[in-house]
Amino acid sequence: MRFKTAIILSLFPILCGMALSAAETTPTLAQFDDEVAQCRRLLRQYCAITLNLMTQKNPSDKLRDEALGYLRDAKARWVAIRAKYQDLPPAEYRADREFKGRLTDILDAFGDMETHLLAGRAKRSSQACGFACGLFVAMHEQNNLVYALDRLYHLRNLTKTAIAATQAGGPASLREILPELMHRRDRVLLAPCPWPDDQDRANAYENSLRRLSATVDQIAINLGGREQQNPSKNLRELLDAIQEAYVMAL
Repeated sequence: MRFKTAIILSLFPILCGMALSAAETTPTLAQFDDEVAQCRRLLRQYCAITLNLMTQKNPSDKLRDEALGYLRDAKARWVAIRAKYQDLPPAEYRADREFKGRLTDILDAFGDMETHLLAGRAKRSSQACGFACGLFVAMHEQNNLVYALDRLYHLRNLTKTAIAATQAGGPASLREILPELMHRRDRVLLAPCPWPDDQDRANAYENSLRRLSATVDQIAINLGGREQQNPSKNLRELLDAIQEAYVMAL
């Protein structure tokens, strides 16, 4: 009995050390989110340039190379993220059997962006970027994680739909979409602030939300007004406000 007790006591410090070591090496959600955000900021730079390239009759090689630089930097960071987290995700993703595959799918989308941009297909490259953004959103939402950025993504997509519908069918078409547009606006407002510990960033983000929210309200007021107005201008202002908030959230 004394011998067994002695063995247990001798192993106790080792077991404690192993437990502490495991706790220290287990990544946190905050660590993962920070590394993902750094990658997505580079992706945002690529996206802005690619959208510019789409408007040019003779796309600039210099701009294309600049976009490729941001994209390749983001891709390299994502390769490192996948290697680091695919077999040891934060606790919030442990039950997600598709987590490893999600990281690979996002990397594949990066590859599609690069392939299309190199071939001079800026629009296709931008579409691949939009697909990648949807993969980020699905990764979060399917694991019950709430981010303002994701809700802005849904609001932006519906706003683009509203612009196209209004151009085709006028104010009547917008009336059908407006309740859902207001609902998605409200969901953005209810999402946690991306910068709870940074007062300056929090203030800038909240100010962008005020502009966004006021624009949605103005669209609704105009639709209910006595005089019929073309809401296309307000919708484009809303899209600009969403883009501003998106950058502030990222």
